[in-house]
Amino acid sequence: MASVPEPLTWLYPVTGGLVIAVIAYAWVTLAGPPCKHVASLAWLYAGLLVVFFAGSVAGNVLVITRPPTPMKPSKS
Repeated sequence: MASVPEPLTWLYPVTGGLVIAVIAYAWVTLAGPPCKHVASLAWLYAGLLVVFFAGSVAGNVLVITRPPTPMKPSKS
């Protein structure tokens, strides 16, 4: 990823995956109650789930298809 220090590159999949997991959990929780008012909020979270999932897939595809960066010698 451009201008991201190499030791921090592991944060993208973890944070992206956690956001998707939290949205999915909220969607399942809201879709379960029989109350129509609460269940209608589930559509918002379903939309967010689709958007973030698509963004995660697109981000992973961009990272996979980019040309490799040259290795820099360590400063030791």
